[in-house]
Amino acid sequence: MKGRIVVLDMIGDQAAAALIIDGVLDDLAIDPAGDAALPGAIYRAVADRPVKGQGGLFVKLPEGSGFLRQT
Repeated sequence: MKGRIVVLDMIGDQAAAALIIDGVLDDLAIDPAGDAALPGAIYRAVADRPVKGQGGLFVKLPEGSGFLRQT
């Protein structure tokens, strides 16, 4: 088998995708269970109040609040 193919399926209740290149599995992605935030996720937030001496500020998120730190 030559070429690329993307295979989409469900594993239980979770969506899964596989990339097969020249008959060899190259990448596999499975959606995590739940709606927890993952590292690298991008959120829309509104700046709430700065925290002096900490180098950051508290932000309002759609589902609560968070802390944004300047690095």
